[in-house]
Amino acid sequence: MSTDGTCWTVSVQGDSSRFIAVGSSRGRLQIRADELATRRVVAFSVSPDLARVAVVLQDRGDRVLAMLRIRPTTGGAPGVVVDGLREYHLQGSDSGLTLIDDVGWISATELMVVARATADSPGAPYQIALDGSDGMAVGPLSGVNIVSLSTLPRSDGINVLALTDGGQVLRFEDRYRWRTVADQVTGMGICI
Repeated sequence: MSTDGTCWTVSVQGDSSRFIAVGSSRGRLQIRADELATRRVVAFSVSPDLARVAVVLQDRGDRVLAMLRIRPTTGGAPGVVVDGLREYHLQGSDSGLTLIDDVGWISATELMVVARATADSPGAPYQIALDGSDGMAVGPLSGVNIVSLSTLPRSDGINVLALTDGGQVLRFEDRYRWRTVADQVTGMGICI
């Protein structure tokens, strides 16, 4: 769900992805995202200002973070074009950022990702700047495998929930400080 009330989803068939969005008036928004026609999107998050979409792309065995811009179409039916694909290669800032599993916006200029060093290592949350720099681990430190996250950008702080492979929901309180808020869970979300 984007900040304007539009519900975004992605349809993936083989190695082709396309966005589908339904506005608050229940009308379907026309989205053209030609660069995703040959890419597999495994996770995505629309920016709070509706100008960008962060995506996690599956490419053979790799999962990488990428950014696309969102802009209105010109002429013809109302809709948006999603283009300008730019992949971020984050491994240079931390070896734990090799495989990206999930992404969410925590502010207009920062993202939170779930990443891991190898396919067999545990997932951990990292705070990333909009340009892909400054990858900073934010915990939990050990004994936890984060598999997904849910974010809600706020001007007064970071609002993130993380789901572990054991069904625990952890709430971000500060760097390396996460509080368990639920157990035996299979999914989660943050409501506005």
